[in-house]
Amino acid sequence: MDFAYSVHTQVGHRCIGAKVNDRIVPLKYILKSGDTVEITTSQTHGPSRDWLKFVVTQRAKSRIKQWIKAEERKQSIELGIRLLEGELKRHDLSTSILKSEDMQKVLKFFSIPSLEDLYASVGHGKLSAHQVVNKFVPEEPEEEVPVTKIIMPQKEQKGITIKGVDNVLYHTAKCCFPIPGDGLVGFVTRGKGVTIHRKDCPNLDRLAVDNARLVDVEWKTEGDATSPVRLLIETVDRPGILANLSALISTVNVNISQITASSTEDKRAYITFILEVKDKKQLSGLTHKIAQMEGVLKVGR
Repeated sequence: MDFAYSVHTQVGHRCIGAKVNDRIVPLKYILKSGDTVEITTSQTHGPSRDWLKFVVTQRAKSRIKQWIKAEERKQSIELGIRLLEGELKRHDLSTSILKSEDMQKVLKFFSIPSLEDLYASVGHGKLSAHQVVNKFVPEEPEEEVPVTKIIMPQKEQKGITIKGVDNVLYHTAKCCFPIPGDGLVGFVTRGKGVTIHRKDCPNLDRLAVDNARLVDVEWKTEGDATSPVRLLIETVDRPGILANLSALISTVNVNISQITASSTEDKRAYITFILEVKDKKQLSGLTHKIAQMEGVLKVGR
């Protein structure tokens, strides 16, 4: 690989194989003085992050890192455009607003120098499409579930009901992200109110031995209200997989609040989405569709 990059950057980028003295060798083969080298290239191929483990020269390392950074930015921009356009469509707003004077005010608010940088930030998960579009429709609720005071009315309670506890502060736990339809339990601590967990939350065993108590919780869906949920997806690490997942999520009218992604040496990608869903039924339908996507290995909460 170092030899390929010493010939030309594009020879290195497009290298898919090599022969030394008419014998096929791995890309990490160490050349000796007097070797005859033949490089095989492909216009559809690009560098792999794994190459950084065995290249030696600074030229090769810097060119590979530059390519990876540029490719990741390109993918982030493409994904950011899809997410923003999808969010605008959900609010019946035209995509032309992205090139308006109002958009310049939004860029200034988030301290982002250009529209392309905004796309990249959204695609990379540093900023959510919901946060951006919310600047055009400020009446929309914040993406985080606020701490709310519950006052039990005389009529049937809609939303969260905590049995045996009245006029209490509550919030949903970020360790398990409960949503309507889950089996729920509330963890009560003096001075802190009630934290609502899923009944299968692994933290409950630890909490139950503290000086607090568990209470039953019911959560009924109310109109078009949504709740944040975390979805963990393991995939084959390949170009376009993140964009395909985001596009699929958009087709079922689910908003993406946050994305984080990482990859491993064995070509696996681990992607975490924070989504806004109505209930467990909607999430289950989406999870089923994601599990059927090519390249997806595992999906869960």
